[in-house]
Amino acid sequence: MRSSSVVVEAGSPALTGVSVTSAGSYGFWIRNASPALTSCSARSGGTFGIYLDTTTGTTATTITNCSLNATGYGVYVSAASGSSVTATISNSVITNHGNYGVYRRTGFGATAVTVTYSDVWGNGSGNYLNVTPGTGASLATRTRTHGAPNSASTSCATASVKRSSNDGGSALAKALMRAT
Repeated sequence: MRSSSVVVEAGSPALTGVSVTSAGSYGFWIRNASPALTSCSARSGGTFGIYLDTTTGTTATTITNCSLNATGYGVYVSAASGSSVTATISNSVITNHGNYGVYRRTGFGATAVTVTYSDVWGNGSGNYLNVTPGTGASLATRTRTHGAPNSASTSCATASVKRSSNDGGSALAKALMRAT
């Protein structure tokens, strides 16, 4: 049995403002579904912040204004042979994961990941694997006051961010503050 805080196994629900802290294996486990995650967060524990997995058919998930911090992988996208999954990530902050910030598994089903106007940085194995950042996606710079990269003492006060002009920066600023 996989330990998950939020599981979506069918349909296209809208999840807004859902926060997961210290999850088991999965913060959000999305399987064979096409939800829209808006202003959600997953932090501090678990193997995956958001795990997108399709075993049959075609799914598409949007992740907007979300904050993912200090799990194993930030966003992990996988599809079984004969199926396909698309992830569209925008205006989000994905930081301090032990492995990759955004990971697209290849070699089985079709997977597509688009990342725009998001900050993906400070991830242990790398920020992206099999993903090319799109428009406005940046590697933010930051300073540390003291402590390890995943510690609560990390300061984001000097983070340089790019964002779309339609969010006014407030969602991204809040996400950066939650990431500390």
